[in-house]
Amino acid sequence: SIVEDDGFKEFLKVIDPKYAPPSRRTIMRDHLPKLYESKSRELRKELDKIKFCSITTDCWTSRATEGYITVTCHYIREDWEFRSVVLSTSHLKSSHTSENDLINGTIWHVSHIQLTLIVADPE
Repeated sequence: SIVEDDGFKEFLKVIDPKYAPPSRRTIMRDHLPKLYESKSRELRKELDKIKFCSITTDCWTSRATEGYITVTCHYIREDWEFRSVVLSTSHLKSSHTSENDLINGTIWHVSHIQLTLIVADPE
């Protein structure tokens, strides 16, 4: 990982010799879950304010040939700012045809909103 790379450690010493970066384990165990929870709460508060949205899905394949699906919510805020937010990205254990189950499991994020359109990847 980058935080364990010798070059990165040397770079940090040049910037601030007193700074000791957190370990990869600390970042993964402590910092990322807290950041995820904080951003999830912010997003839920924002989604609670909208009345209409569109949902799109995209199935894609990683370089390791594993299938994934991403569900995205698109909406216009009260200040007329267009927003697109990813609701989920999930690994597909089977073919892309299991997409509907994953979409239904994600829609609860916006179940209070009137959906105006759902667009799915045609593949």
